[in-house]
Amino acid sequence: MARLRNRKGQALRFFTNGKRADDVYGLFDHVGRVVRRTEEAAKKARVSTSRRAESFAKEEIQKDFNIRSGLLSGKFRVVDSGDAIRLFASQRRVPLLEFGGRWGGRKTPGATAEIERGNRETFASSFIATVKGKRAVRVRKKVGDKRVRRGPLKMLYGPSPKDMVTGQRSDPETRNPEGRYPRDLRKRLIARLAAFHIAELRRLYEVESRRG
Repeated sequence: MARLRNRKGQALRFFTNGKRADDVYGLFDHVGRVVRRTEEAAKKARVSTSRRAESFAKEEIQKDFNIRSGLLSGKFRVVDSGDAIRLFASQRRVPLLEFGGRWGGRKTPGATAEIERGNRETFASSFIATVKGKRAVRVRKKVGDKRVRRGPLKMLYGPSPKDMVTGQRSDPETRNPEGRYPRDLRKRLIARLAAFHIAELRRLYEVESRRG
């Protein structure tokens, strides 16, 4: 909104800031109380929504991705900046084995994993092996288009928590972006947060209004 430079034609000033309303000789005391309580309700609703953001993200992720809840613990950070709630998620990719990794042996095309629920994929030339005490889905290093027999091993990874929320899909071996997951989890999560926030605002406005 453009700043009003000429106030000569101003006929009325109605304060929407509770403190300012009270400052004018108490003439707007009622307005001040209402505005302050509205602001308090909005603040409480924002805090409630912030507290739910991480749990909502985990629940939405588990609807689409075959990952245990424990692997998502500590992977999110919620920041309330006053005008927005920001959800930060770990960019560290989750080992492919954690997505239900299986391997039927040397006679199979490769190990399988179910990153997206209901969609088990085969990862060509991969196998499950334990190296330095760490069990993982691995492949041998490539030279050109061919795997090096008994060459160095590389772990395969699924998406990171951030990838799951944003829908970014990457190659399990090279980590290069390769399209997007079909379900729009991020959009669904925003809609869920919005619905919760609106419901909290209504509830808290009613609570504050009953205070008189």
